[in-house]
Amino acid sequence: MTFLVILAALAINHFWDRDRVLPGDDWYRGLTAWLYARVRSVGGGATVFLVLALLLPTLALLFLLGLVKGAVLGLVTFCLHAALLLCLFDPRNVRGWAAEYLRLWREGDYEAAYLLLQEWHSTVELDGAYDLEALHQQSSRYLAGNSLQRLFAVLFWYLVAGPAGALVYYCLTRLQANRMFESEWESAGWASGLLFAMEWVPARLLALTFSLAGDFDAGFRCLREDLLDTTRSAERVVTDCALAASGAPHKALLVQDSEDDDDTVLIDMDSGAKGLSPAAMGAQTQNLLHLIDRSQVLWVAALALLAVFGGVV
Repeated sequence: MTFLVILAALAINHFWDRDRVLPGDDWYRGLTAWLYARVRSVGGGATVFLVLALLLPTLALLFLLGLVKGAVLGLVTFCLHAALLLCLFDPRNVRGWAAEYLRLWREGDYEAAYLLLQEWHSTVELDGAYDLEALHQQSSRYLAGNSLQRLFAVLFWYLVAGPAGALVYYCLTRLQANRMFESEWESAGWASGLLFAMEWVPARLLALTFSLAGDFDAGFRCLREDLLDTTRSAERVVTDCALAASGAPHKALLVQDSEDDDDTVLIDMDSGAKGLSPAAMGAQTQNLLHLIDRSQVLWVAALALLAVFGGVV
């Protein structure tokens, strides 16, 4: 059933190309706000709050799954699993956002593109809208990091530990992202350590997938440098490998048209040159979107092989 659940969830997630009328993150944001107020009122610390924020939704999910187990030949359980994955995926229309971002970028309206990125990616760190290289890096970081946290890592933990594992991972990412609980998150180092550990394998598996789905030499070279690194964040690992695999590795010779004549100019990105032109950055963003789509196909194919020959899923 696991393979069919993932296949159904990925298909719906891909073709449902608009914002979804689903609980999204609001239910967990409301639950944690309510829980935070109650824990503070009784003098509970950060650890108590974080443990309850992880346990309560997980126990409720397990109780619900136990109630419907075997109902209607397992169809209710199947629908509940698929609905859970859809709720853990990003409910926003990321493809629509990316299309609008690329439109603004190609029109040269970089300030509007910056504001659009800032609206969706609250942790964007830029000095201004016209630092195009930094803007491109941040948008790539958002797309690659979002694909990890709101898609591939959720699928990984669903495969490894079932719906409860996927939900625990989701709760950790939402607690980290919620600025309201920033002090609690920082004071409880075990939570950030747990999230780092839960993302370590999925990030490298996704980076390998990016390499297989794109420029393998550049992507795998980047992955090899980060493979055993225990300090770099998962988001940084997948972003670097995604950019390398999407067709413009960090150490490459780029060919651009000369402004003076019909000749071409070779630019060594290690030589201190600015590197990609705005048009090339836009093309790389488009390639990154295609890379994420192809990576989903590779995961489905790998799961199908495991289901047919290994009986794992």
